[in-house]
Amino acid sequence: MINLSQYPYLASGLLSVIIAILAYIFLPSSRKFMMISGLALTFLSIASYFFYFYFQESYWTTKRLFNWSYGIEDLLFAFPAGSVIAFWGSVIFNLNIDKKFDKTLFFRRFFFVTLIEMIFIVLLLFAGIDIMNVTIIAQVILFIIFSFINRHAMLISLITAAAYTSFYFVMLKLLFFIFPAFINDWNGYALWKSSILGVPTEEIVWVFTFNAAWVHLLIFYLNINVLTLKKNYCGRKN
Repeated sequence: MINLSQYPYLASGLLSVIIAILAYIFLPSSRKFMMISGLALTFLSIASYFFYFYFQESYWTTKRLFNWSYGIEDLLFAFPAGSVIAFWGSVIFNLNIDKKFDKTLFFRRFFFVTLIEMIFIVLLLFAGIDIMNVTIIAQVILFIIFSFINRHAMLISLITAAAYTSFYFVMLKLLFFIFPAFINDWNGYALWKSSILGVPTEEIVWVFTFNAAWVHLLIFYLNINVLTLKKNYCGRKN
């Protein structure tokens, strides 16, 4: 029997799974959209395996099963995170996919952007920039680029990111309450020396910038017409 108090990151993954299941139950009309977002983020997480060694050394030293730098905890976190991000977009803006969405276009765009992003991150790492700052920079640049490509999606991305970040903040505070020692995992040598109500500042900044970029990317990958979404959203409010 695993003692979760010794593996709070695992506990956070299990909690994320429970929340994702509730999201799938609550919003059946967006299950496919949430599933695609979850699977895409899981693949991105696996593809980023190399970078987890940098996080483990410079950002935090969380304990994983078998003492791996990348483990089941990361997978348990990635899929629910992708699903819940899509959930918030669906709840707030009715964000969803077309039943006849172009799978080929999705994969082409996804793999192309992921490859470019990985190359950019590696270049910044070789330039001596810390991994957390590197990924935040990459996410901000992605958000800016895709805001120029599709300016109508910018507000949707920002508001959805704010909703997920607020949810994530509350979840972290709950985990810190249940597992008080969990906060001590954020002890890397490159950690920013500040916090927001007890949560490391860069954790909140990273989550917000990632979500802002990720929602933009989902809209791009799935070729979603956000102008139609905005009309529906405004009509629903009225």
